[in-house]
Amino acid sequence: MPFKDDASLLAAMARDRDRGAFEGLYDRHHRLVYGLAFRMLGDPGEAEELLQLVFLHAWERAGSYDPARGSAAAWLAIMTRSRGLDHLRKRRRGRGRELPAEESLLEALAGPAPAGPDPRVARLVAEALRKLPADQQAAVDAVYYQGLTQAEAAKALRIPLGTVKGRLRLAMEKLALALGPWRSEW
Repeated sequence: MPFKDDASLLAAMARDRDRGAFEGLYDRHHRLVYGLAFRMLGDPGEAEELLQLVFLHAWERAGSYDPARGSAAAWLAIMTRSRGLDHLRKRRRGRGRELPAEESLLEALAGPAPAGPDPRVARLVAEALRKLPADQQAAVDAVYYQGLTQAEAAKALRIPLGTVKGRLRLAMEKLALALGPWRSEW
């Protein structure tokens, strides 16, 4: 049975444990999830492991998806980010020191990544991020892609914690406005 939208796929996964629906969700969003995982972790193998974990979690928790709270792509991206941050924290603890500096967010989005996200989505996000002031770009990069806590980002950026929080809030508001018209395409 063909599914018209992601909410239908997730409902079929939750209700019927429909493998075809799972495959459809994976086909639609695996590039987005892998691209985000790769940008966070910087390692193709680790990114593939994270991709598998995210879709396993989506399979297990499909019933928790609420389309009123956001798109399936956003739901998957949030899961990816959360599990990616967990992985970065474990990696950091395992080495007993800070992670080396990651590539900047803009360079990561502009550069090629194996099986990266849908090129349209990457282009839209890169354009929206380029329009942010440099200080907001730095805060987004530190917290969302390097996996630093807000307190760690404040220390790394040498600014007060409240300033990091304010820059992130402003950046997220601007990104939501800039990307809002295209959310239905994801």
